[in-house]
Amino acid sequence: MPIKKPSHQPIIQPDATGYTPEQEADILKFYPPTDPTPEEDAFIADVASLDHCSLHRLSPKSTERQEVKRLLWNAVTAAFERGSIPQGRLLYQKAEQAYYDHVQIRNRLRYLLGMAVGILSAAMLGGILMLIVGYLEPYVAPSLLLLILLFAGLGSVASVLSRLPSIDLRQEPSDVMIILSGATKPIVAIIFAIVVFLILDLRVLDIKFGSSTGPRSNGFYLVSSFLCGFSERFATDIISRISLGKKD
Repeated sequence: MPIKKPSHQPIIQPDATGYTPEQEADILKFYPPTDPTPEEDAFIADVASLDHCSLHRLSPKSTERQEVKRLLWNAVTAAFERGSIPQGRLLYQKAEQAYYDHVQIRNRLRYLLGMAVGILSAAMLGGILMLIVGYLEPYVAPSLLLLILLFAGLGSVASVLSRLPSIDLRQEPSDVMIILSGATKPIVAIIFAIVVFLILDLRVLDIKFGSSTGPRSNGFYLVSSFLCGFSERFATDIISRISLGKKD
């Protein structure tokens, strides 16, 4: 296959306005063919898009960014200097996979950061509840309330840590939303735990764990609190049975 001669000007991908000088200096520049085929046009667009995404999401000059950039450079070299678009596509796919792997790790760490923020926020909420515990005492003992909040938080942490390897955050573009998603989980968990405790304690629903038939101990409520944090579905299923007016 004949190798097309490159044009005289390197391609500087679409308008870099808004980038810092450091980011602009790190943009991948290359010579496209003078008369590209539709396949080559599509390849150029994909390379430019991935280069800008990696420059935006990964820090310039970082090891992760440079890995993606080197793979893209190799892809461009294979496609236009060696004249092999299929080989260029294969290297592009490796660059894309490396980019998503790095973004996945980065976003999961931010999710954990959000989780830590959520735990602190939940602790503050628990502190506020303990300040007004006198108003809640007819419904729950202060010591039990504290344990309910603790076990709901533990369930939330266990849920996140057990599912972290399977949480797919590659396509999430907003750091704020990732952190908020992690931060809201412990808070939602303790809210659910309190509501479920009241439902069970007031016997609005007659729910049993295992084959126990005696009076409900504090352990029963602690298990339900942990489950509220571990699985939001557990709490929503109980609450939805109330809203739908179902009876056992």
